[in-house]
Amino acid sequence: MAKKKRVNNKKRKKDNEKTKRNIAIIIIIIIILLLITSCNSSLWGKIGDMFNSSSNHVIDPNTGDKRVSLNTNVVFDVFESTISLDEDTFKIGYTIKKIVADNLTCTTSDAEIATCVVKNGYVEITPKKEGKVTVTLESEQNDWIYRSTTKVNINRGSKGISLASKSGSLNLKKSKTKKIPYYLSGLKDEVKVTVSDDSIATATAKNGVLTIKGKKSGSVTVTLEINLGKKTYTATYKLNITDGNKTPPTVTTKKPNKTTKKTTSKNSTITTSKIVVPTSKTTKKTTSKTTKKTTNPTKPTNPTKPTNPTKPTNPTKPTNPTKPTDPTKPSEPTKPVLSSNNLLSKLEVNGKIVDGFKPNTKEYTVSVSHNTTSISVKGEPQDAKATVTYRYNNHTYKDFNDIKISDSNVVEVIVTAEDGLKETYKLNVIRDKNNDANLTNIKVSVFDLNKKFDKDTT
Repeated sequence: MAKKKRVNNKKRKKDNEKTKRNIAIIIIIIIILLLITSCNSSLWGKIGDMFNSSSNHVIDPNTGDKRVSLNTNVVFDVFESTISLDEDTFKIGYTIKKIVADNLTCTTSDAEIATCVVKNGYVEITPKKEGKVTVTLESEQNDWIYRSTTKVNINRGSKGISLASKSGSLNLKKSKTKKIPYYLSGLKDEVKVTVSDDSIATATAKNGVLTIKGKKSGSVTVTLEINLGKKTYTATYKLNITDGNKTPPTVTTKKPNKTTKKTTSKNSTITTSKIVVPTSKTTKKTTSKTTKKTTNPTKPTNPTKPTNPTKPTNPTKPTNPTKPTDPTKPSEPTKPVLSSNNLLSKLEVNGKIVDGFKPNTKEYTVSVSHNTTSISVKGEPQDAKATVTYRYNNHTYKDFNDIKISDSNVVEVIVTAEDGLKETYKLNVIRDKNNDANLTNIKVSVFDLNKKFDKDTT
């Protein structure tokens, strides 16, 4: 009995030691995890950069732990421009990919030469004096800085035509028009527009906007031209137009014409100079048979091969059959084209459609009663892939619901297309004046009518 108790005590003691050891291990693991989580998260970012190194991703020495993505998610449409100091503003287009386009900021390398601001889907540059500046567009998101740069040369009195973008795409299934701003530096004459293929698209230039209307799929080059004396100023824009329908690659396989090959090769042997062979009955029969084949090549018969014939001189080369296409390597499908549709299909204020709303009309005025203290605005895009944001009193809203207003208000409804092109609708909301002239109460002051009347007493 005593022996059994000693065995149980030893077993219980071992179990207690094992439990204590496990608890100690767990405590050590928790301490290690706490130390790791207390470290700066940039440590893991640096480790990730070691395994995901790219020429477009670097560590910015000015921001320390912040990581920079260059010309990947934010990209200028042009990388160098020349403008005139006489211009009030100059617009440069940009493209946003896979990030939110709300918090974009713009800076120049020298604010005394030029300044910039992000507005309506473009970077507007205001020149101040002659010189060269680097314009930087960036957005800080998720511990990353997404950045793109472009160079701008500012000259006094320089002349030319500049486009906000040099190339683009148009999906006819989503939109049939493409608009690109252009600028005339030191030029005021009428712009002449030509299209490389009028059957694919037509184009017009008016009030600083190049409008291209697509007809069918294809690629065109649009040229803007101004003739000034003996000198001609031009600018070009390349547009790729698709109809939105993906056609599977067709693979055609042609089998070589064996009959033609055989007939040709045999005829080439027959039409050569004389074949010298030993005289025998067998060779005579062969010669006669082959001669008959020449006269009727459509029905050849297999002749007996001559023994050791002399090689023919200058034989006619057999025609090469058409090479069959490789069915295992179909042509690559066309890459999907992003939509540029940035128009609204409906605009509502407090749940009611704005009177006279049209997608191509960009400014409206709405009156509300004097008692109205807040409003709700909702814009519905034509393209489901487009996004709508609202700007009011220097604040940007994703949803404009029950926002307090004053007597006079301006709400900007910004529609961003799938390809990043923006359009702004201006909504003027005016609160009616208080025209209520009704009295809420009447008070009569008591006075003494027994006093002597005086005309000067009021």
